[in-house]
Amino acid sequence: MTMDTRAAGSQVPSATAAAGDPQWYMDAIIYHNPDCGTSRSTLETIRRAGIEPHVIEYLKTPPSRALLQQLIAMLSKPGALADLTSKFQSAGLGNVLQSWIGTGQNLPISADQVSKVLGAGTIADLAKKAGIGESETTSTLAGLLPQVVDKISPGGKVPAANDLGGALASLGKLLG
Repeated sequence: MTMDTRAAGSQVPSATAAAGDPQWYMDAIIYHNPDCGTSRSTLETIRRAGIEPHVIEYLKTPPSRALLQQLIAMLSKPGALADLTSKFQSAGLGNVLQSWIGTGQNLPISADQVSKVLGAGTIADLAKKAGIGESETTSTLAGLLPQVVDKISPGGKVPAANDLGGALASLGKLLG
């Protein structure tokens, strides 16, 4: 999938929330590719739910290259994907991560939830290495994480540890 959603300063669905529930996100930022059928379909679904998202065409306004590089480096470490899975489950967001791995629509994640999952130390480290602020880091990661996890798990399968490096390296090649 070439598009993911994230909430901007508002709530994102919990494991039990449904569209229309008060817990459901209200302000959404969409990283969108209008040339992608899945992206168009997902955007249409969000709009049918009564949400008018802020649309960012990520091919015209790409997220931080440096932060993407740092995210790839972080996930390339041995055991990183298993650790990330554990952190998502501990934060009560295992269903969100599983949606990115699966073949269906990716659930959004908010910047606050990214902070909760990764922790202040990791966010500060990524921000420093990427040369951006922590707020921008969490907001950008809310858009990047779903895309990266989705791309490294084609067909809804988590790559084996020895294959993860290759999947991440292929993402890195997109950076030039």
